[in-house]
Amino acid sequence: MSTEEKMVKVTADQEGGYMEVPFHVASDTEKVEVSYSISRSGATVDLGVLDPSRIRGWSGGARDRFFITEHAATPGYLHGCLEQGEWAVLLGLHHIPEDGCAVYITIATVSAERRWLKGDMHSHTVHSDGEYTLPVVAEILKERKLDFIATTDHNTVTQNYLHPTHEDILFIPGFELTTNAGHSNIIGLEDPEIDFRIAADRDMEAAFKEAREKGAVIVINHPFHSGCEWKWSLNLPFDVWEVWNGPWSEENRRALQWWHEQLCLGYNIPITAGSDVHRTEKYVQHGMPSTWVLSEGKTKAQLLSAIRKGRMFITHTPEGPEVEMRHGDSLPGDSVPYPNEHPLKVSIRSLEVDDDIHVISDYYNESIQIKEGKQWEKQILIDKELFLRMEVWRYCPVVEDYTMILLTNPIYFTRDSKK
Repeated sequence: MSTEEKMVKVTADQEGGYMEVPFHVASDTEKVEVSYSISRSGATVDLGVLDPSRIRGWSGGARDRFFITEHAATPGYLHGCLEQGEWAVLLGLHHIPEDGCAVYITIATVSAERRWLKGDMHSHTVHSDGEYTLPVVAEILKERKLDFIATTDHNTVTQNYLHPTHEDILFIPGFELTTNAGHSNIIGLEDPEIDFRIAADRDMEAAFKEAREKGAVIVINHPFHSGCEWKWSLNLPFDVWEVWNGPWSEENRRALQWWHEQLCLGYNIPITAGSDVHRTEKYVQHGMPSTWVLSEGKTKAQLLSAIRKGRMFITHTPEGPEVEMRHGDSLPGDSVPYPNEHPLKVSIRSLEVDDDIHVISDYYNESIQIKEGKQWEKQILIDKELFLRMEVWRYCPVVEDYTMILLTNPIYFTRDSKK
């Protein structure tokens, strides 16, 4: 965060006019915050802001501070792109005492930084067959400490035009393309303008290609779930495979098995997850499971870019466990040429005794059971693996068996990717 303290003196003969106090917004700025105070209680100085193109907001004397990000802003101010260049705090000199006054301004610009954002990639609201209103969704996500959500109502986009401008929650526009032969999420577009009355693979392929060209991420949803199985071709141009939908189940296990088989064939396919929440249920809730995305900042574009790269892992709840997996500077989703002398380093936190860790490649599945402590670390020398990924399983009394609690995207060690 970069903070500037400015003081400007205002004289009585300036009353009725306006004053601009300039400040710079860099290309990587994620948030602008401004506050001010006036030295004289009898003075009235209004507050607003200019970006390089226009008046971006105005609160008059109603507020002494405001913020602006891409996805949210103080009422009276426009959220959206924080354009690089010269901005200015706009002061309205409404009433100035005869001996003048001073205005003290604090300007903070917050730069984007790489960090883990956790959220829900598949959800429904009252705009299709869900029971949740968007303001309720925002409050639930804040309570569960989630950073983002994709609103993926069935064959409609009205929810995307009514997203709350919540400071803490990034709402991602979505559209669950719902057909009689399978469902897919179109993530990132307010309106992909897709006619869901699709009758053939060629129509689905055309819809996917057009949405991709507009910047969408295409997700194949719950491909083996009864009643909504994916029956279209799997050679269509999709981006991400939803391996985990709702509570861990046999259908999710089949999706995991298919994905693992593709990895062993040399394909690089990112995986994601989503609650597919519709209404209040004990085991189907927002963020169960959670997708953790290593994003360069908290904007829609940065989040979607990280998802395309596979910079993700999945946990059964927002509480974790958390994992860090890297090979030198390479992260999940990256391809590393081999032979390579650097080891792959893994660290998993928030574990419990008897958790079962699996280190998985194309030709082995090593199981390690946690006997003590909450953190596990290991360095793994890479020999001839095509990829390496992690799973953590935990005993669940409800199902009287072990169930998945963590699943990572791989780091790849293949020389040639088929994707």
